[in-house]
Amino acid sequence: MRLRDFLEGAADGVLVVDGTSRIIYWNDSATEILGYERAEAMGRPCYDVLKGMGERGSVVCSPECSLKSCAFRGEKIHNFNLLTAHKDGRTHWLNMSTMCATDFDGHGTVVVHMFRDIDRLQRAGDLLGEFMIRAAELSAPVPLPVKLRVEAKLTSREREVLTLLGEGLSTKEIAQKLTVSEATARNHVQSILNKLGVHSRLEAALYARDHGA
Repeated sequence: MRLRDFLEGAADGVLVVDGTSRIIYWNDSATEILGYERAEAMGRPCYDVLKGMGERGSVVCSPECSLKSCAFRGEKIHNFNLLTAHKDGRTHWLNMSTMCATDFDGHGTVVVHMFRDIDRLQRAGDLLGEFMIRAAELSAPVPLPVKLRVEAKLTSREREVLTLLGEGLSTKEIAQKLTVSEATARNHVQSILNKLGVHSRLEAALYARDHGA
């Protein structure tokens, strides 16, 4: 079977370009997918018809086509997604496969692009991604003010001790103020240091002053 005969019966859209990037072949499936009749596509630069963009918005189809250069060098090209232009002006997602062929209808070495319609699938994936991002944003906890975060960490007694530390009282003075033993006051101070992640009474006092605890 000749390559042309094989391409004619392909369910995928197919376009073939020569060394100048001119379209020398366009099958019926390509018309079904992109809307251009064969006569409208033939002889035009492929980049002028496809106007292809990558998934991150980069220009893929241009006169300096890197895909064509790679294909002519015999390098393997993995299939990729391409945002193209439908004849009616809509953007349209395709999945593209590219290969090099020789002696196609007397044109020598050519590049064959086979593509399939993934527009609905791609857009559904994009929509799902946006939905997941939005859902994550809506479900994210709202940060509490610093004072409330401090209060959530400390017991009511520890908050009293922290306030007294902020006033500059010593452990003995705190014990007398709260009518507890010095050992109990010392334990409260140590618990406060641990919960606030500070290393000294002075740091705790500054924390209390700065955050209004």
